[in-house]
Amino acid sequence: MQRRGPTDSAGFLLWQLTLRWREALDQALLPFGLTHTNYVVIASIFWLATTGNQPNQRTIADHCGLEPMSISKAVRSLEADGLVARRSDRTDKRAVILLLTAPGQRTFHAALQTLDRVESAFLSSLGGKAEAFKDQIRTVLLAVDASSPLAAELRKK
Repeated sequence: MQRRGPTDSAGFLLWQLTLRWREALDQALLPFGLTHTNYVVIASIFWLATTGNQPNQRTIADHCGLEPMSISKAVRSLEADGLVARRSDRTDKRAVILLLTAPGQRTFHAALQTLDRVESAFLSSLGGKAEAFKDQIRTVLLAVDASSPLAAELRKK
């Protein structure tokens, strides 16, 4: 295939879509006092805990694909805001388990509802094809990163 310009490149299009997505999320998260990274951390803590995991910074980094330093910075900020608490791991004294506090849980659920509305609006131009679009994204992610923790989660779907 000969490219006539950047809009023939999947990479360019994905990058542009990602930029618009982040802009929409950043705006939606402002009322909650959250950055996108902070939201990803509290969402990861919540989802990992619902599967019986006791998340620490390493498992969160593996789960969401962010750098451990970004996770550490976000956790410090979330802890200072009273949304996240640390607890010593009973099985590994060196490890620290991360938990959502009651305000953290309320913030997560409220932000999740808002972000669900953002996603619906964002994908509304697809009409009834939004789920098929997400399935295609899952297929590509599985193909390019088959051995990741994300791929293991995608295979469960």
